[in-house]
Amino acid sequence: MSRRVVTNDQINAALAIDDNMNIIRKVTARYSSVIHPDDLKTCGLNALWRTLQCHDPSYNQKFTTSLYRFTEWECQRELRRRRTKVLSLTVPLEQAAPDDVAEECLPSIDIEMVREAISALDEQDREIIQFHFIEGHSLRDASRRFGFSKQMARKKKQEALKKLKERLVGQAG
Repeated sequence: MSRRVVTNDQINAALAIDDNMNIIRKVTARYSSVIHPDDLKTCGLNALWRTLQCHDPSYNQKFTTSLYRFTEWECQRELRRRRTKVLSLTVPLEQAAPDDVAEECLPSIDIEMVREAISALDEQDREIIQFHFIEGHSLRDASRRFGFSKQMARKKKQEALKKLKERLVGQAG
């Protein structure tokens, strides 16, 4: 995919086209309950810029189709970014701003409880948590190591996290 330099004039011209703005509004509206409106505007503008930069008419695809796809990708990327938000290790949880804390954070759980909960998982779940989260390997690496597809690695990771969360909630409750 070739990338072109995009000028302000090109962006302003694309913003003036109603079809482009309707596509952006249509896609971002689906995320309005989970992403702040300002962030949705940013997603739309980023998508427009990336579409101007990457759209290739030789693929026989309309500009608006590419814009729809890029807007969807930008919103999904924003959701992933929010899910992976990590607190600084130097800021106590009590002092963190509400936006700095991921929804999944459980403030009443200490590191020993987490270690105990991980050690209580079955061997495969424990290995997946260790390999992916603690050692920092990708799901692709996990799929290679454990001998299953990337989709199955994602599913196994989600299942392990669900079990871990249930254990932690049970210990904290």
